[in-house]
This record gives sequence, structure tokens and C-alpha cells, in this order.
Amino acid sequence: MKIQEYAGYIRIQEIAPTRPGMTKPVAGPPQAEQAPLSSVATFSGRSIMLLRLFGSESAEPRWETTLTNDNIGLSSRHFLTAADRDMLADLYGQAYQQGVDLRYVDDLAADLGHYRMFNRVAGNANSGGMFDEAGRAQTFHFTGKDAATANRILDGDAMASSRLDAGFLRFELDPGYSFSHRANFQFLEEVVNKFGKRGVSPEDLFDSRFATYESEGKENFFVELSSEVVRPPSEPDFVNIDDVFHITEAGRKNGFQMINGKPVKVAADKHGLAEGLLTAIEVARMRTIDFLNVLAKS
Repeated sequence: MKIQEYAGYIRIQEIAPTRPGMTKPVAGPPQAEQAPLSSVATFSGRSIMLLRLFGSESAEPRWETTLTNDNIGLSSRHFLTAADRDMLADLYGQAYQQGVDLRYVDDLAADLGHYRMFNRVAGNANSGGMFDEAGRAQTFHFTGKDAATANRILDGDAMASSRLDAGFLRFELDPGYSFSHRANFQFLEEVVNKFGKRGVSPEDLFDSRFATYESEGKENFFVELSSEVVRPPSEPDFVNIDDVFHITEAGRKNGFQMINGKPVKVAADKHGLAEGLLTAIEVARMRTIDFLNVLAKS
């Protein structure tokens, strides 16, 4: 761990507020290339947002509006809109003041950035065309707990007044698009219900359970298989082994290349490249050896 990163973490630990009964302040882990806060006086919600998402409280990257060959390697955080960043700055500030572990906000910001980067061309995994190695159709589902939370949010009235984009919420709460989401849905529900267009009122504090971070991990969805083989088995274009993608011989023949550690099918037409890139990345999130091993045992 870099000393600079560690210093940033210590500063947050030293000045983070505490709740009654808490034994120590709550803060998220240091982010990559994160610089320490310059002073308590400048420690605002926007400073937290810039520090945690972009690694510096003094410089804010420009908003990337369209995915191109030049910015495909950037983090999805760069695609957060100006309104997204304003909202997240306020949310970081509220979460910090209330002793919420900031990693919950980090995860929400990651999913929002992913939506901004990919939503225009992302395919729904449950619209057909997803199969295991044996040729059985796959359908992705949230866990029972997350599915119930998603339904409460979608059926509730709070979406209309929430500062979170309604399009993002529909995307995030659809297992066909976001089965591998990072955000904690219970925290997301708190944000939707309590973080309205006017912020959080004093009587609407975030639940104290969010003072302690619990990662969603890789167990926030499951895959249902068709009882019959509906497609002949074939070699995939790429596989994922221990979170590392590998392009197969079939993939190389089909035009896949590794870009930023992800398998990408490069389109011959420059104007159609973005769609090809996005489709490949979305599919790459779904085809993993881990999934197939689990499915093979079911």
C-alpha cells in the first residue's frame, strides 16, 4: 500500500463522525492513486467524491459523453454526468456526516458509471441468446432478498422524487442488465426513499446498519437453466478463469482481441465499432468459468 493512499485513509479515520455506541470512526478503504485531504476546512462532500472516484480532490476529469476508440480504456466513472457528480457529492457528504461506510456510496457510483457508459447498447441477458456449454438456455435472477427489494423500489412512489435517475434505477433493478451489480440494494432503497431532490431531512437518517460495510460479493444472483438443450454445444469466444479473461481459438477466428483486459470484438466499420465493443464487454460479464462450473453441477 502506498504511503499516500494510507495517509488519505488515516485522515478520514481521524475526522469521521461516530454514532453512539461505535468504537471507531467509519470510512471506506483507500482508493487507487488517492491523495490525502489537504485540510479539514476543505473536506466537503465534493472533495470526498473527487478523492474517492478520481483520486484527487483538486482536479475533476471531463465528462465523457460517448464511448469511442480513444476513451474505451477509461474507468466508467469518467462517464458520470455533471448532475451525477453533483448528486454523488451531496450523497457522500450526507453519508459521511451520518457515519455511513463510504464504500456503499462507492459501489453505487460504480454501477451508475457503468450505466452511463453502456446503457445505450447493452443487451439484456434475459432476452434470449445466453447458453451454457451444454447448450441449455440461461436466465439470470436476483437473489430472493434483492428481488424483493428491487420490486419495492420499482413499485414505490419514491422514485419520482429521488435524485437518482429513473432510467438508471430501472436498469439497475433488472436482473437481465445488472445481475452482477455492486451496489447494495438495501442501501439503494434507503437512498431512493430518503435522499430526495432536497437531500436528506434530519428525521430521515440512513439506517445504522450501514455503518459497517458488507460486500455484495458474487452471490447476488443465480442462473436458471432450461430443462432441455436448445442450442448445439460450441466453443465460446472467450472464458474467464479466476477473474482473468482468455480468448479461445474460436474467438480469435471471430475477430476478438484483448483490450484493457477484456475480450473485444473489433468491428471492421469504424462507425460501428462502439456497438461491437459494448456488446462484447456485456457478454464478457456473463460468460465465466465459475458460472459454468456451478451450472454443470446443478
